[in-house]
Amino acid sequence: GGPYTDEETGEKKEFKGHLFDAVVFDDSVKEFLALKKRLADYFDEKSIEDIFDYIPPQKTNQIFTPKDVVKHMVDMLEEENPGCFDMPDKTFIDLYMKSGLYITEIVKRLFRSKEMIRLFPDKVDRLRHIFEHQVYGLAPTEIIYKIATSFILGFDEEVVISKHNFRQVDALPYAKEGTLQQVIDELYGDDSPSATEKDVQTKVLGSSDILTLIKNAGIEYVDKRDKKGALWIVGGAELQGFVDSCNRFGYEFAFVPTGSKATDRRPGWWMKRGGK
Repeated sequence: GGPYTDEETGEKKEFKGHLFDAVVFDDSVKEFLALKKRLADYFDEKSIEDIFDYIPPQKTNQIFTPKDVVKHMVDMLEEENPGCFDMPDKTFIDLYMKSGLYITEIVKRLFRSKEMIRLFPDKVDRLRHIFEHQVYGLAPTEIIYKIATSFILGFDEEVVISKHNFRQVDALPYAKEGTLQQVIDELYGDDSPSATEKDVQTKVLGSSDILTLIKNAGIEYVDKRDKKGALWIVGGAELQGFVDSCNRFGYEFAFVPTGSKATDRRPGWWMKRGGK
């Protein structure tokens, strides 16, 4: 609480505070942490939820990529690199981690690979090899780093994973400068993923076709680009998560509540920028 000035009237006022009820707030936090622990084992094939299902979209650029999009990304990765999850020397990196969902999907597929099981029959040995030698990740801020690593390593209550390759580094400015590979080499030294191996993810991001993403998400669209028009996806606020995830692919959409003739004046989003 405390004094403040009413922006409309200029009047000095006093806010009494007590925005949260301490007991309710504490209980809510405890319930959330208990739920997080219950959903921590993402290796459980029966589990269809994760903690991010309970976190609403944030009004920032730190948007968590939806699970369906993540799975599609990894499916595409495997299509472009057949057998990549059967190779114990293949490396994978997420250059801009947020939730950690992309990395966990990679880890699950490596862990369940029949060839990896043959090479590392002991589950702990297999996990240690994957985390120490195959998956890498960079997170832009301290809080995002903690969110991502807490999720990725949340299953490990016995702390069998003592070494991993996740670091807090904002890769964006280095990518713009063209010095990202040098930074990665400095971070990881002799264990650095090579330039050719590191970029399975970037290849997928760069080559993803927007129509493929839209169709896989089951979203109605109208494509007038061949007539010098725009590409529209039909819908309102419910498409915000999809739109935000498309930013990672280099696509930018703008919302128009009244849509256009192409959408029959239904709410829609038109693509302002298309692909990296």
